[in-house]
Amino acid sequence: MARKGEDILNALVTLLQTGEPTIGRNTPLPDLTASGKAVRLLDGDIEQTEAFLNPPTYEFTMRPVAQLVISGGTDAERDAAIDTSLGNLLTALAGANDLGGLSTDIRPQPPTGTPKEFFGAPNMKAAELVIEIDYWSDTTAG
Repeated sequence: MARKGEDILNALVTLLQTGEPTIGRNTPLPDLTASGKAVRLLDGDIEQTEAFLNPPTYEFTMRPVAQLVISGGTDAERDAAIDTSLGNLLTALAGANDLGGLSTDIRPQPPTGTPKEFFGAPNMKAAELVIEIDYWSDTTAG
């Protein structure tokens, strides 16, 4: 049986594909940049925030990261493509509140500009959208 966090990430990818159909999970970046646009979901980190012992129940917060990378075109075209993709992802997240009963809260954080690994890359622009998700599990594995 998959851990609940894995089920949540799979449900999140399915949800985000309604806004960006090409999004993949933990997809290698070199495979994506040939098309000029890359949208991928990175698993991010998971933190246990609460523990109750009777019955054993654990609260977790996970922070998967939607990463957008645009290459080619002018600065204005890359900016417009990033804005469009971010808008598509935020629209997909707008109606989500519990991923079909898997989570207790979903909070998209403000998007950040070019991540450090893309800073100064010629003809490329990138942005990241951290999505905080709270959920309960009956195991410490989350």
